[in-house]
Order: sequence, then structure tokens, then C-alpha cells
Amino acid sequence: MENIVTIDQQALADNFTQIKRLAPHSKILAMVKSDGYGHGAVTVASALKAADAFGVARLSEAIALRESGVNKPILLMGGFFAMEDLPDILYYDLSIVMQNHWQLNTLINTPLNKPIAVWLKINTGMNRLGVPLSEVDVFMAALESCDWIKRPINLMTHLSDADDAHHPKSEEQIRLFFQAVAKYLGEKSIANSAALLNFKSALSDWVRPGLMLYGISPIKNKIGLDLQLRPAMTLSSRIIAIQHVKRGEAVGYASSWVAARDSHIAVVAIGYGDGYPWSAKTGTPVLIKGHRYPLVGRVSMDMLSVDITDADDIQIGDPVILWGHGLPIEIIAECAGTIPYELILKLTSRVKHHVI
Repeated sequence: MENIVTIDQQALADNFTQIKRLAPHSKILAMVKSDGYGHGAVTVASALKAADAFGVARLSEAIALRESGVNKPILLMGGFFAMEDLPDILYYDLSIVMQNHWQLNTLINTPLNKPIAVWLKINTGMNRLGVPLSEVDVFMAALESCDWIKRPINLMTHLSDADDAHHPKSEEQIRLFFQAVAKYLGEKSIANSAALLNFKSALSDWVRPGLMLYGISPIKNKIGLDLQLRPAMTLSSRIIAIQHVKRGEAVGYASSWVAARDSHIAVVAIGYGDGYPWSAKTGTPVLIKGHRYPLVGRVSMDMLSVDITDADDIQIGDPVILWGHGLPIEIIAECAGTIPYELILKLTSRVKHHVI
């Protein structure tokens, strides 16, 4: 019994088109880090041929894309972390984000045999990566004087609270960024998925969508369909047993759920060993034959239980959708007390990928 995660490349392409409608004057840096948010970076890149560039977090991710045949610009979002990375960065023709003094000093003191494209990341309040506002001019002067750095140098920042359309910090970060970069010719980028939706003032030369590409809402209390997005990932399994449980009997570990009536319980062949969240609480929906039924009791390593008492046509072998087409992942994440990012990234090797 194999569990399957189906990746819909047409949904990826449609979501890209929707993003382009929202930011028609911006280039799109498609974020495919963490193996394309669990969808398969090569699969995603092949579906997003219209993307202007791809963003990754690790050198290994960039190399995998290049070796698969991707010839669009690829940006290392955290830059490089060791001098030994530079030969591969040059060989694979990668662009880098510059975000600290060590990177700056290493790059300007290591002559390169061909020029490299650089984005300067500015810390406007996220306080994670990026150079202080007070040092932007120092960094830019050093970069612009280096013979092996392509010009103009592009500039970016990242918003910490963009998922909240009413948070005043975002507009302040946007103001600080544009104030700091006003005199520089390089292209600019601020907006991730949430900012793209919530802060039109953040739309600049480039936008950097991630979660939206995969059909998932980055906005609180919304699902992808609310934003005209389609889920690109559907996780499915099958029923392997049906138990008849009498009123007062318990189901699963710790006897955490007790039947309030005589019940029919479907056992589904998926659990936290496959990446389904152990924290999913009783009542979390699954989809069987187009109808939602509640999970009951604790999720096991290999199985979970579903109350199908009110159904009359469910049998062993029937398919079950855990999230995706017909069942928004945002709902499952809320029931499990987590975020959609974690769900799509935690599927294990026991789940087989199927691309359509």
C-alpha cells in the first residue's frame, strides 16, 4: 500500500499566471528552496518556464537545478558561507545575495576570473539577515569598486509582518528601504507572497513569491482558493480496515477518543512516519469520495482512524485525500496547530511522488 503525493504542474503554472496578474510590472523570482517547498525543485522549475529567475537557500539546491537543465538566473538567497563555495558559484553561473561583512571582505579580497552578479540585502527590521541601514553606502561603495562584481548591484529587503495587512511595521520597512536605495541604479525587490497581496507599495522591479506558487495562502484566515490559487500538492492514501466500535469503546493509543455511539471506523494507511502530523486533533477532516469525515483518536506512525459512521458506501481500498484537491491544506495545518509550510516539507521518503 503506497501513499502518494501528486504534484500538479498545471496548477503551478496557473498560480504563476495569477501572481503575474497581481504584479504585472514586476519580474518574478520564483522561490524553489527546500526542494521546491517539498514539491520537487526540478518539477517546479520545469512547470514555471516563464519565471525570470529562481531562488534557493543552499548551493547544493542551485547545482541540482543547473544540472537538470535550468538555464535561468539562480539566486543564492543567503549568499555563500565558505570560500570553497566560490568556484562552484562561478562554474554554475549563480548569483548571490550579500548580507554580511565576512561575505563582503571575502569577495572583494578574492580575485575571480569572471564577474559575479550580486544583490545587497538590507536589514530594515526583520533582524535576521542583511546589512544595517547605516552601512548600506559603505557596502555599496565597496561592491561598486570591485572589478569582478557585475554592475549595477541589485538591492533587496524582507518584511517581517507582511501576512498582517494592518501591521504598521511593513509600511515603515518599505519606506526605510526605498529611502536607503534611492540613489542606486540597481533593481529592487521587497515583496514575498504575503507582501505581494497585502502591500502594493512593496511591488518593485522584482517580486519573490514562494507559498503562493504552490496554491497555498500566505494570509491569515484565507485559503488558496480565496486568492484564485489552486493546490499543487495532493496527499492521498487508502483505507486498509474498517472497525465496528460499540458505544463506550475507545480507539487508538491512550484511548483518547471514546465512541459516543456505535460507530464505524476506517483505518487509513498513513501516519506520522509518512509526515502526516501527529498533532492533528480529533475532528481534523479527511476527504473520502468527495465528503469530509473526522479523524478520531491519535495519529499513529503508520495509520490514522476516521469516523465514517454516517457513510454507507465506503469500503476497504477506497482512496483518502489528506490534503490538496478538495481539502485545503490550510485547514489541516490549523487543526494540527502548525503552518502549511511544515506540512508540505515534512513528508518522508515513504510517500511516493507522482507528477501530472
